Amino acid sequence: MSDYGSDFIVLSDEDGTEYEFEVLKELETPKGRYVALLPCAEEDEDSEEDDIYIVKVVTENNEDFYEVIEDDAEYEQIAKLFEEAFEADIELDEEVKH
Repeated sequence: MSDYGSDFIVLSDEDGTEYEFEVLKELETPKGRYVALLPCAEEDEDSEEDDIYIVKVVTENNEDFYEVIEDDAEYEQIAKLFEEAFEADIELDEEVKH
């Protein structure tokens, strides 16, 4: 991931439909690597809310695969870490502005 701009990835569902996501943040934990993804809205979509998806990154043969976090406890723990990281980013941005 680059520090100079947004990264985007395209994921496919089981039907082969492709969806583009912006990678908002990546976290490395003892349990593995995770990313927070924001769907890129199509211009004709009327999405009222921005759902953020958190997935686990599994690397095999130097290729990244994105997996749904099946374990509820693991998901809650990782979601809390992302929430804290996003809040820290906001606080840092506010400090820089002052």
